Amino acid sequence: MFSDIVNAIFAIANVTVNALTINRTNTLQLEKISCKIIHAIFWSSYCVSIFSFTVIAVERYLIIRGADHDFEGSRSSRGVNVSNNDTLIIQLCLVWFLSMLIGGLCVPLVSYNPFSLYARCDYIAIEGYYTTIYFTTLAIVFCLLPISIILYCYVYIFVKISTPSRNWLALNTLRLNRYSRRYHLIRLPFATTVIFVVLVIPLIIIIPIATIAGQSLRQFANSHAAKELALATAHLMFYSAPAVNPVVILIINKRIRRKVKEGFSILKCKSARHIRRVEPV
Repeated sequence: MFSDIVNAIFAIANVTVNALTINRTNTLQLEKISCKIIHAIFWSSYCVSIFSFTVIAVERYLIIRGADHDFEGSRSSRGVNVSNNDTLIIQLCLVWFLSMLIGGLCVPLVSYNPFSLYARCDYIAIEGYYTTIYFTTLAIVFCLLPISIILYCYVYIFVKISTPSRNWLALNTLRLNRYSRRYHLIRLPFATTVIFVVLVIPLIIIIPIATIAGQSLRQFANSHAAKELALATAHLMFYSAPAVNPVVILIINKRIRRKVKEGFSILKCKSARHIRRVEPV
């Protein structure tokens, strides 16, 4: 839950900064090269966010699938036993590589107009088959494909957990045990604290500035300084997304794998004791 919330916050910040800075509302005096560089950084950060969602979904899919195989006693090449911390680090390196690659591929789509009132970074008008195919391919890669993978993984998890079979009834029992409850009590306050800090820090900055400037909050909210402050806060969240998301995935999913593996080991031991108990003497 915490990893989902953090990724959602950064994804919203990415879209906000993109709308404020790129699409015809830019008030920064950007030269042609810096315009393309900052656009590449923006799209790379967005791709890190959406690919982080995908890595989280795939990791949970492998955890549930591997837990099922582990409980059955079958030898699976995927899941809890193989999907360790090193594997996740490799996945995150691929996320970074793909994000930087897509961010660079988006650069040719950016144009610079020095004759406008403010220097603007905007998309090149889609003209001709070449530009249309290029833009459509990028949209499929960094939007439709990750969303499709996320939907498939969570639908699979929902169907497996909802299936009234012996193994997944045991999984539901595990989910209600003290392991999940204890971990939930750890995650919820931490996630609440992070959301509170993210929402309150801009207000803590705005109120002293408004007091020093001698303006009311309403006047300050409508001023140019408030817009610049909001833009700077969004920029900070935007640039920190590539650094924060991988750390969140490593910490959260490492704990999830450990809890699931411990829980299914306990269930297997209980099942073995039950089998020995019912065997005829």
